[in-house]
Formats: sequence, structure tokens, C-alpha cells
Amino acid sequence: MKADRPAAVTLVACLYLVLGIVTLLGGIWLVLNDHMIWGPITLAAAFVTLLMAAGIFQGWSVMWFIGLLLSTLGIIGGILMIPVPIVNILGIISILVNVLTIIYLLQPHVKDFFLG
Repeated sequence: MKADRPAAVTLVACLYLVLGIVTLLGGIWLVLNDHMIWGPITLAAAFVTLLMAAGIFQGWSVMWFIGLLLSTLGIIGGILMIPVPIVNILGIISILVNVLTIIYLLQPHVKDFFLG
């Protein structure tokens, strides 16, 4: 039996849903305005984002692993941004957000929801 979905997981899934809908609308607009390179790319990104929303909401175990992977990559990216004068604060924010995400994903009740 799957553990109850933690509230923050529901929030993240809803944010991905909104992001996916906005990205879908943007992709449709791009296609309708003859942007035949960026339109399909944006539509594909919308599909992936909506798939992630569904997977997070339903607790697909692969989404837990993807979350850890993307957060780890985000930390590396943040470290690489620190020496760059204009975006160094964004690097620090990226590191902070991604470390907190990893800490959250490793909480027993969250891990149980995705892997239980």
C-alpha cells in the first residue's frame, strides 16, 4: 500500500501542472506564429513537464530518482555560476534550493511515498 501523499509533494505536482499548461500554451502560440523550430521544442517540453506533474502526483518512483538527479545537477550548475559576477547570486540560490530539495526527498515519509 502506498503511503499518503505529503502536502509539499502535492504542491510541487500542482506547480509542474501550471508550468506545463503555460508551456503548452506558449508552444501552441509559437507554432501558430510560424516558429517551426522553437514551437515543437516548446511543445515537447510541455509534454515532459505535464508527464512530470502526473508522475509526481501519483508517486512514480522514477520521479524520486529524477528529482535527486536534477537537484544534484542543479547544485553543480550553481557552483559553476558562483565565479560569474552577474549571476553569482543565482548560483547561490540554486545551490540552496537544490540542497533543500534533496533533503526533502530523503525524508522518510517522502521516500516512502515514492518508493514505498
